Amino acid sequence: MARIIWKKDDLVNLKIRDNLCTIGQLLVSPFMRFFDIRNTSENWESCKLDDVQELFTVLVVNQVFRELAVGKIKGKLIVPSTKPLERKWIVVNNSLERLAAGGLLYFGGKLVELGEDCSPFRAKALIEDLRFPQNQEIMEKYELSNMWSADSLKERLCRYFDTGIDRDDLKFEVFPELYDDKEKLRPLTSRLPIPYR
Repeated sequence: MARIIWKKDDLVNLKIRDNLCTIGQLLVSPFMRFFDIRNTSENWESCKLDDVQELFTVLVVNQVFRELAVGKIKGKLIVPSTKPLERKWIVVNNSLERLAAGGLLYFGGKLVELGEDCSPFRAKALIEDLRFPQNQEIMEKYELSNMWSADSLKERLCRYFDTGIDRDDLKFEVFPELYDDKEKLRPLTSRLPIPYR
């Protein structure tokens, strides 16, 4: 819908379906933050995003702007969040050997802490092999470091605004024991991770 030039702390107006818009804040490319804020139109009343609940921050592909963005929010009507970028992320294991043996390509992961370059793949490992149940809280708390497409992002945001449930369904595949209600909440489309390089 719109051509977006990435500039840290700019706010993007996202139309995720008819009569449902939200705001994304650009952080260090390709990280984008989302909030518990919605509107039926692309016109917003003034607010400070520090006063609005943060939902999640993920890495996004440019397709998100082409398919969901209406444009940037200009002026000082909405004040960006001043919260720093989360430094801890989960990097998913990629195993062709597991896939060849009939298992899942993406299974398990490690907790990392981003360095100055903000690359999850050059980040320092804090926990090499996350295990259930001892690392359950970490698995639930931190985001996976893969890139999000427009469809996946739209699905997660719509489900949150419709039901109040905010969760990355790829965690069903990466950590199969993590949730016991996956069939009830299975998305309409399946999501394969897009690796960040």
